[in-house]
Amino acid sequence: MQPFYQGKLDVFCAIYAVLNAFQKLSGISVWQAKSLLMEILLRLPEENPQGWRACVRNETDYIWLVAELLQTYGTNMGLAWHRPWADYAEERNEPAVIPGDIWTTMAEWTARHPGSRTAVFRFRRYIPPRELPVVCHWTVADRFMGDTLFLFDASKEESAVHFLDRGGFAVRRAVVPSGCQIVLEPAAIFLLERQAV
Repeated sequence: MQPFYQGKLDVFCAIYAVLNAFQKLSGISVWQAKSLLMEILLRLPEENPQGWRACVRNETDYIWLVAELLQTYGTNMGLAWHRPWADYAEERNEPAVIPGDIWTTMAEWTARHPGSRTAVFRFRRYIPPRELPVVCHWTVADRFMGDTLFLFDASKEESAVHFLDRGGFAVRRAVVPSGCQIVLEPAAIFLLERQAV
């Protein structure tokens, strides 16, 4: 199974991540994905012009869009989802979620029912000395093998992130270990599950 690849010039990785999750859990075809993408791209500007503008201009975190797509389309496919850290906000300096918490939660979630569970999440990639991320990207958990999480990803770029190591990411920009370039956003982690029929 190959992921659906995102176009090089668009900013719709959140949509592609959801479509890839649908492919992993519900086996949607390329034609079904194209039909869904077309419907989404036609429906959003009419139903939510402000949100659509924010998407096209890349001025949003896309969490609301992922939630809407899962609610609108995932529910019809028999998928359930939840966000374990939905209320987490980095700027409030809340009790820290540590990378080990995220790793364990996602690894146990996907391992418990292989093939019927995945995670959709967003990460930011930094390259020092830049303060702003060079990439903000949505992706899908493919599989855990030992201390590596492989991604079922929309990007074909050579420099794209296709896997994460257990110790290779942070959850807060203010607490990034030396050499670490990836920050996973706890509030942007969606755990998906195909419901038993």
